[in-house]
Amino acid sequence: MQKSSKFPKRDWVYWFKIAFGIFTAALTTILDIRDWQGLVFGISMLVVAHYLSRFVLGIDLSEFDNSEFKMFASGAITYFITFLVFWALFFSFWAM
Repeated sequence: MQKSSKFPKRDWVYWFKIAFGIFTAALTTILDIRDWQGLVFGISMLVVAHYLSRFVLGIDLSEFDNSEFKMFASGAITYFITFLVFWALFFSFWAM
């Protein structure tokens, strides 16, 4: 049996949100957004990442059983943890 080497679109959404979390952490640090405003900015960028993956990457909801929530939840927790870790990392190096 031969496996397909094509990267599944569900995985594109997951990895895009992780990369976008790192980008958002860097942007938050560069713009010097601190405290709760940084958390709100990070959460709002998660919504932006969802719509970018849906409309710019062209991922169809049929990949997620036609569920908007399943697509949003795919990688959402990982995005937020990645955002927090890299935000702390970037901010600690930026403040030096």
